Amino acid sequence: MPADERRQLILDAARRAFSRRGDVGRTTIKDIAAEARISEGNIYRYFESKEELFYEAAVRPLQEAFELGEDRMQSLFDLPIADRHARVVAYYREMISMLTDLTPLLGLVLFGDPQYADPFYRQVLRPALTSQQERWREVYKGIAGRDDLPTRYDVFAHFGVALMFALEQRRSENPPPIDEVADELARQGYALIVRAEQGAARRSPRPRR
Repeated sequence: MPADERRQLILDAARRAFSRRGDVGRTTIKDIAAEARISEGNIYRYFESKEELFYEAAVRPLQEAFELGEDRMQSLFDLPIADRHARVVAYYREMISMLTDLTPLLGLVLFGDPQYADPFYRQVLRPALTSQQERWREVYKGIAGRDDLPTRYDVFAHFGVALMFALEQRRSENPPPIDEVADELARQGYALIVRAEQGAARRSPRPRR
């Protein structure tokens, strides 16, 4: 087996083993080797420690996913307003799909060992949401000349809603279609733009007759 394929095999097995045990401390290299059906020595050829393996298997994919989400959001701002709805729908569809795939890792990292949970929240997840808020504000400022929307609550709420629909996709017996959910979330996003426009209109002086 080529080295890159064997490395990926180990990472996939590590995710399953860590998820089954629920934390890093109770998961051993022996557990991961058994899951991958290879020797422990083979694992040490690719990873120096269990901690490095956990980071590469669980933390790095989440970090890369949030960075990708930020890139997708930035691409929205390069489009004319009239063309954004379809791109926003695509963004939410991809976000929900991404979270659906990564929910087990997100739970494992955020609710597992504080050694990994605290740095991930403070250095990856929270900054990603802050960056998203700043990029959204660039759009609203260009439209309405104000930079106080969206608020932190708006951004947290949208992420929370996307996460809940990701859980629906994984756990519900009859999950709603992702396209339908993405379209509705996109419409709610435009509601923020309307708020910004209305606020700008109220503050603008009326022309004298």
